[in-house]
Parts: sequence; structure tokens; C-alpha cells
Amino acid sequence: MSAEGIRKERSVVRRIFSRYANELATVLDKENIQVDSEITALFLRQKEQSSNLQELDTKFKELVLDTISEEDLEKEIEDELKYKTKWFQIEAKYAEVVARNEKPKKEVESEQRMEMAKKTFRTDSASVDLNAMTRFVVHGAIRNKGSDGSKIEIGARG
Repeated sequence: MSAEGIRKERSVVRRIFSRYANELATVLDKENIQVDSEITALFLRQKEQSSNLQELDTKFKELVLDTISEEDLEKEIEDELKYKTKWFQIEAKYAEVVARNEKPKKEVESEQRMEMAKKTFRTDSASVDLNAMTRFVVHGAIRNKGSDGSKIEIGARG
């Protein structure tokens, strides 16, 4: 393909990149956003457009490097960096939203595990408060009788 053909294709890809970037940025800027398959798909689409644009920028520079003035080459590189910067901003924002989503998810999973432990941990006929038991074990020993009447000792010995 000629330099003019690549320039035209790159111009179209830049417009598409900008449109997709603005769409994704609008979505990522919403408060309390949850990353789902739709948002991930938008991000991956943008990532592919960024990759396509970088390939076209590289091809174009290779074709015109010997014939382009230094000033025009500088402008080309500056334009290329604007698109790369926009991609890096989107990539960072996406990572930030994913990380924000992961933290509450881990906290919820931890709380769910604690609730499940409370529900399933039983001795004889009485339910044990797992939080109280944990605090007690940390500060001393628990002495109790098992269901067969044998003595159970858990905890630190002095």
C-alpha cells in the first residue's frame, strides 16, 4: 500500500479510535460502575483500535521517513503521542475501575465466608458466635466438653 493509502486508512482509524475512546471514557467516568462483560468488551475493542493505529503509524513513518521534512516528522510523532496518551489514560482508568470493583468484591466474599462459618459451626445444640470464640482463643484457652463428654482444649497454654 502507498503512503497516501496508509494515511487515509490511518485517518479513518484515528476517528474511530477517538469516537470509541470518548464512549469508553464516558462509561468509565460514571460513579459506582461495575465492570461487566459489556464494559470489558468496550475496553478490548479500544485496545484493538489502539494496536491498529500504532501499526498504521509505524507503516506510514517507514514509507515517508526518507522524503518527509524534519518538521513534518515531528508533527507526525506528536500526533502519534496524543493518541498513545489517550490510550494510556483509558487503560489506567479501566484498571482503576477494575481495582475499585475488586476491593468490595473481596470484602463481600470475606463477609460471606464468615457468615457461612457462623451458620455451619455448631456444638451440641448451641450455636457458637465465631467472632467471640476467635477473640477468646486469641487471648487464652477454651475448655469445653465434646459431644461424647471428652474434654476439648483449644488455645495457648501458659
